[in-house]
Amino acid sequence: MDSSIGDLFKKHINFNVKGIILCIVLSVMITLVLMAVRPSSFRNPVQVTATGQVSTNNAVNYSSEVWILGVSTNGIEIALSSLILTKGWEYRDYYNGAILSLENQPATLELNLPPGLVNIIFNQHAWSGTVSVNNSDKDYVVDLFMHEPYTTTISLQISNLNNFNVLLAFYLSFLAPLIIYGFLAKRKKLTSV
Repeated sequence: MDSSIGDLFKKHINFNVKGIILCIVLSVMITLVLMAVRPSSFRNPVQVTATGQVSTNNAVNYSSEVWILGVSTNGIEIALSSLILTKGWEYRDYYNGAILSLENQPATLELNLPPGLVNIIFNQHAWSGTVSVNNSDKDYVVDLFMHEPYTTTISLQISNLNNFNVLLAFYLSFLAPLIIYGFLAKRKKLTSV
């Protein structure tokens, strides 16, 4: 019985090695193509939500404004005027350019930023409300109310891949070779009959 297993192994060793190498190369190519075609889905977006909640810290707070004064990734400032704004957010040429949420709250702004250390600078004053900042790793809720004008910075590390896409890439990189190998093995059996 040992010789028949050895003979079977020797008979198919060339196809198996070539097939496995071909499958690995194809799997890497498929994964790279998927990442190139949908690069934004492989990012881990940061969501900034003006909650619409008035501060509970002071009874004279009249509003729930959220002002974003700056956004940077790895120390490189991003022009706020270049960001895509959603309903409830507007660009203001104030404080050398700022993004404001004043109406239609809660309002969520999704920032698709390059991976790295992200800093978001918020203005704080007597009309400030509550902001929620999150990505898949961290979730911050900050009451921006302050009697005197001030700023606060929320820092978070964002990765290149979010959890779902990591799993998708992982499964594709292992399932694709198995499917291709199975197809090639079946095809070889059909043509050799």
